[in-house]
Amino acid sequence: MWKYHLQKQRPRKVLQSRDSDGKDDMKLRDQESAPLQGLIIDWDTADRITVASLKDHLDSVKKHNERISLQTAEKPSKHLQEDFVYNIRLIEAMTVVLSYFGHEV
Repeated sequence: MWKYHLQKQRPRKVLQSRDSDGKDDMKLRDQESAPLQGLIIDWDTADRITVASLKDHLDSVKKHNERISLQTAEKPSKHLQEDFVYNIRLIEAMTVVLSYFGHEV
């Protein structure tokens, strides 16, 4: 049986998404926290990165399904068939998410 150990969690930094004017507000709600470090990008760039990542992963899953179908034709396996069905559902879900971003596959 697995044992799970809970660690004391530190308070998280929460970013405000946008203010009422629609401008990006990157101020931390917790003023005692360290200043925000790292790369700051606009929402359009973040969306493009997300879409590119999803498309890349979608292509990878499709190629993996092609390999599974060839392996299943040679040697049927319950696990491969389950992977194939899971990947089909994953492809459908990724297509829905991409359509949300306005990209058709």
